[in-house]
Amino acid sequence: MSYILNIKWAFILKVISSLIGFILTFLIGYMLSAEDAGRYFYMVSLIMTVGTIVRLGVDNLTLKTIPEIKNSIENKSIYISACVLLIVILTVLVIPFLYFLSIEKIECYILIISIIPFACVNFFSIYYQSIGDVKRGLLYSSVIPQLLTLLFFFLFYLLEVGENVVICYVLGYMFIFVFLIFKFPLKFVRVCFGDIKNIVERATPFMVVSIIGILNANYPIFIISNKLPIENAAYYAIALKLATINVFVLSAVNSVIAPKFSEYYNNNNIIELSKIAKNTTRIMVLLSVPIFLLIFIFSSEILEIFGSEYDNEITVYCLKILALSQVINVSTGASSYLLQMTGFGKEYAKLFTINTLLSAICSYFMSIYFGLIGVVISIGIGIVALNVFSFFMVKQKLKIWMI
Repeated sequence: MSYILNIKWAFILKVISSLIGFILTFLIGYMLSAEDAGRYFYMVSLIMTVGTIVRLGVDNLTLKTIPEIKNSIENKSIYISACVLLIVILTVLVIPFLYFLSIEKIECYILIISIIPFACVNFFSIYYQSIGDVKRGLLYSSVIPQLLTLLFFFLFYLLEVGENVVICYVLGYMFIFVFLIFKFPLKFVRVCFGDIKNIVERATPFMVVSIIGILNANYPIFIISNKLPIENAAYYAIALKLATINVFVLSAVNSVIAPKFSEYYNNNNIIELSKIAKNTTRIMVLLSVPIFLLIFIFSSEILEIFGSEYDNEITVYCLKILALSQVINVSTGASSYLLQMTGFGKEYAKLFTINTLLSAICSYFMSIYFGLIGVVISIGIGIVALNVFSFFMVKQKLKIWMI
């Protein structure tokens, strides 16, 4: 089946992306001080957060919409053009608020110039995935950006150019953005206000999930960076990077099957929908559990690779907790995507929002009383709770058992 072939390519590309990401994280942790590394991870989190906010949920809307209009080039061109224009408009509206962030002026300028390239590259990548071109989508969204960041990092390090190495991350996305503008398969056309309004209305359920999702992924860095010494951000970021190595399995599968979920559900093919959901969950478990065991057993030895300052008791415990929560995440399958692609986006958005808010509040207070380990415990509980509830929501709403 074609989706199995796409999963194979997605898996290969995710392995490559994870390898490059691991090398980049290692170099950041090894070659920079923990304080400078923490600053880098903090800025990357800011870029990802703002870049997701200005996309306003159109990523998941695209995964749902493009399969429905796949035979109309004109409709696809209008849709893509309206989404890009919406990203630009929202970026202009967001920029004034960025000056209120507690970052240096040069970092604020770097953040501003990164928004449109980051947002558009990720949006274009989602478009490729929605038409079944998973290889190209993943190349542009994960493999090439990390590879370019790695190359620029080496160049900056050799030339000893400044301390704001996050510019390496931004330059990578800027290069890809310029390339895609000229090589994108659809023509950008003039759109009217009604086209943008229609997208905003349809993207509302996805908007909540996308924005809360990126906040869910980055609020720990924001809390840690503001409540604890900045080096704790580096400890957490490296532990998280290691713990989520097995999540590339989930990400690879999701990038392939999300459009399939929408297609089968719209065609009322529930049997095939159930079959693909179960099969992909089993594939994910089979591939992720061995990785989890390796990380859990050899946590200290793996952290020592990044330098002696990362091989401490707290960071080891953080890695074990995060790894355990992530393997549970993978084991519940693509429950969140299945709910969003089958008309239950609002229900999932409510669940996701409540979970994120509770986890963020708990993490904030745990950081005050228990430091980094308290934040990580709150995060781990939140991840497990969200995925378990999503798993049973799929069973209740769709009568599909994911395993």
